[in-house]
Amino acid sequence: CPSKNTANLPGILLFHTGAGPQDIFLRWKADSLVRSLDCVVFIVDMIEDAQGWAWDPKHRETYLCNRVALLSVDEKTGIRMRLRQRLNAAMNALKEQAGVDPSRLAGLGWCLGGHSILELGLMQPKGMKALISFHGVFDA
Repeated sequence: CPSKNTANLPGILLFHTGAGPQDIFLRWKADSLVRSLDCVVFIVDMIEDAQGWAWDPKHRETYLCNRVALLSVDEKTGIRMRLRQRLNAAMNALKEQAGVDPSRLAGLGWCLGGHSILELGLMQPKGMKALISFHGVFDA
């Protein structure tokens, strides 16, 4: 259900596990957050899986290739450029939603999505007030 309040709502980014962004848990979590916190929630697709192929074992190689590309580190800078580009795009998409207060953002991520949370912590984006990683993947 959309919020009745249409101005100055906090925005929350949800980052998926290796199961991809079509995971029913994320949809449930998004709905429960909107109902309990009166906020705008954006489920972020970090692996380009609009159809839900990450659930299918036949597509595991595609998932692994997309994951490796997402988390690849630039040898010169030591930065995960593709990951940061996706994170910036997700933050911008959330900020552009009607009624979102760009100074009141948060992110939640599980497993692979926890990696995004940890990267956001390194980035220290303006307006990000809380970052929560649930069993997040971390590699130095």
